[in-house]
Amino acid sequence: MKFARLVYNDKMNAITKYSNVGDWFQTFAVDCFYKSMEIEETNIIEINREDLTTYHGEKLIVIMQGWFNQLNKKDVFPISQDIIPIYFGLHRTQKKKISFGENEIVGCRDEATYELMNGLGYESYISGCLTLTFPKREETETQTELFLVDVPEKIYKYIPHELCDGKWNVLSQEIEKTCTPELDAHKYLELYKNKAALVITSRLHCAAPCLGMGIPVILVREYFDDRYGWIDKYLKLYTPDKFSQINWNIDYIKSKQYDIEPIKEKMYSVLRSHIESTTDSVQNEINELHMLYLNRERSNLHAPLKTRLFWKLCEIAPNFSRFVRWKILRKYTVLEKNKKGGFREN
Repeated sequence: MKFARLVYNDKMNAITKYSNVGDWFQTFAVDCFYKSMEIEETNIIEINREDLTTYHGEKLIVIMQGWFNQLNKKDVFPISQDIIPIYFGLHRTQKKKISFGENEIVGCRDEATYELMNGLGYESYISGCLTLTFPKREETETQTELFLVDVPEKIYKYIPHELCDGKWNVLSQEIEKTCTPELDAHKYLELYKNKAALVITSRLHCAAPCLGMGIPVILVREYFDDRYGWIDKYLKLYTPDKFSQINWNIDYIKSKQYDIEPIKEKMYSVLRSHIESTTDSVQNEINELHMLYLNRERSNLHAPLKTRLFWKLCEIAPNFSRFVRWKILRKYTVLEKNKKGGFREN
């Protein structure tokens, strides 16, 4: 049996026009899991996310960790019959009925996905995101810098100027026109791991990997939508009305950060059971994971109407929505605003 890792390359061009670093982080988390199972690299092949419906060949086990709504007017469902999907960390909000295998259990990344799957009659639970399981880093003397990753402009007036001795890095996890999207994503992960004393971000797949690696994290956004309805178990979600409440002391943040090492072990155990078709033997652990997320203090999660309308546009007119995104909306993004404000980007 072969295993697969999802990739997100532009199949039509040598240059990938747009790359979301967070997508690759999810693939790297799957790589770490395969390594823990001692699966040889020769038994792991790459499959583009867009090819999940059309793949034909040797049977593949694919961990469906990630965002799986309709993409470019194409749905990833129904999955090819030559693929054995393992649903763990699945995010989906479209109500279209999906053909899951008999007796299949769906591990949902967030509560909104769980409620949808449960409402459609599928056996499901909340698993959280596999990026939480990145190995904890070793602390070194080089971890002295502040990383501001796609943060709202309003946060800057609250950050103490002396924080991290002024070693500030302003980054975006959205990359345009790259020949090496996977390599670029690896560089981001290594930067956080080796250089960060503190990461402030609006990105789910910056916060979760950093949390897994033991990096102090502050999560800030103009608003938080349903995708964050699991990570609020571990991190407080700061919107502009709460920016003044943030404690910037890094030692304090470390002391309050959730100990997720036992949860990592539970997630790996449950995921292995999915692959080995032995979920009955770990039903208690599945229930514990699920209840962990149900028994949390819920945050106010919503998306503004204009955002929901843009998401709809992405579904029905993907090419036009990309034009709108990069030619019209680009100037309103946090990265462009930060550049105009004079903050440096390393």
